[in-house]
Amino acid sequence: MKDAVDSIKRGRATKDGLNILCHAAGLFGQRLWFYKKTLNYTNKLKIDKRMCIGCSRCVSLCPMSNLSIFNQKASADSKCTMCYRCISNCPQKAITLLGKEVIEQCLMENYLAK
Repeated sequence: MKDAVDSIKRGRATKDGLNILCHAAGLFGQRLWFYKKTLNYTNKLKIDKRMCIGCSRCVSLCPMSNLSIFNQKASADSKCTMCYRCISNCPQKAITLLGKEVIEQCLMENYLAK
């Protein structure tokens, strides 16, 4: 982890999927092998409508298009894959998956020395 952070600080981000074999392994491992297991995603994502300011940051970050803005507030569907992007980036800490409040938002910037 330390080496990865040092590389990022030096402007050399790590690369994923360096060749076609890595892409094939990812396709087989994530898409084909687990296909039936991921048909039923979670619908447990909770959005506190009192705290949400409708900034739509969560909507733009969600890889599943699970979030939308309705009546100027974020709204969740039932396709959450628990990537935590919305939870970690909500400026109001209005989105939770476990518990009733966000204790810590795990952003890479929080771990890099300024």
